[in-house]
Amino acid sequence: MAALLAYKNLNRQALNYLSNSSRQMSSNGNSYVKQARLLQKLKYNNEFPKYCYGEGDYLLLTETQVFVSFADKASNHQITWVPFNGLTKFLPDLAEQAVLLQVVREKCLFALDVTSLSKNIQNQVEKKLSGKFINLRKSLFTLSAEESVLVSQGKSLLSWVKSNCFCPTCGGKLVLRGAGRAHKECGSCKSVQYPTISPVGIVLVTDIAHTNALLVRQPVHPPGMYTCIAGFVEVGESVEENVKREVAEEVGLEVVDIKYFGSQHWAFPASRLMIGCLATVSEHQFSLDRSELEDAAWFTPQEVRGALNRVSDSRESVFAESKELWVPPRGAIAHTLLKHWIATHHSDKL
Repeated sequence: MAALLAYKNLNRQALNYLSNSSRQMSSNGNSYVKQARLLQKLKYNNEFPKYCYGEGDYLLLTETQVFVSFADKASNHQITWVPFNGLTKFLPDLAEQAVLLQVVREKCLFALDVTSLSKNIQNQVEKKLSGKFINLRKSLFTLSAEESVLVSQGKSLLSWVKSNCFCPTCGGKLVLRGAGRAHKECGSCKSVQYPTISPVGIVLVTDIAHTNALLVRQPVHPPGMYTCIAGFVEVGESVEENVKREVAEEVGLEVVDIKYFGSQHWAFPASRLMIGCLATVSEHQFSLDRSELEDAAWFTPQEVRGALNRVSDSRESVFAESKELWVPPRGAIAHTLLKHWIATHHSDKL
């Protein structure tokens, strides 16, 4: 009884702290501004109240899996958010391990690495908490867009915490600082390290008349999969220069027009910012860089539409071997670029 009363008291303290902080942030601002400022305050406040952990919800991740449940009969998933009291039995030092993701409706959302739990304990977690651990990368295609962002964010932050232990300046040990483990500080030289992200340009190349789209595949891609050209932005490059260089290197074509489309965070194989662009070329005859690509081909709007429909109709099946053309499923920016091209230039063919 005493433990239950203490837990309820912590919950009340957390709610009071979050609601009071939210009001102090911006009395006249909109809800997004309040949320953004509250999140900023929590991330960089070393006095972050531990009782906020008790009121939070937790996203469970291992190095290769995420804890979810089925959202519908079409093999779509949703995150199984786990409350604090549902985890303390398995992870008593929970508050010392979680990373803060977001604050939604005055509730803190955390990500937690449970890789250290044995398979037997993971099975107990699945049974007790009514969820299932599934392949993390595949989940980004079967979760909603909003939830896949949180999974990608959690994966990247937890990987950064685990892999960055020593100062790149002096070699001293890095110590976590800020609420929700937002950054690290060197115990020796006091330099501060923040989570890193690498920019990657990804571009859908079409001819000037938009009658065909040029897609490519790498040797590591599953059979039948084609996608957009992509590559890291190099030091000194703009996004536009990156797109021109990657297209020239990989398919031997010169881009004549580039338009920025949008961006997306991607956690594989490490933290990336995918910067989506649309580009046109005047020539059709390409020359393949075999050291980078296995194949490239021009595809008609009908073929692209068929590939989009194929991955939308049965999203689990796209991971099986296929002789038909398929493209990255919903959840990947390449899918969004292709869908935009069809909707903009070939809406009559939808």
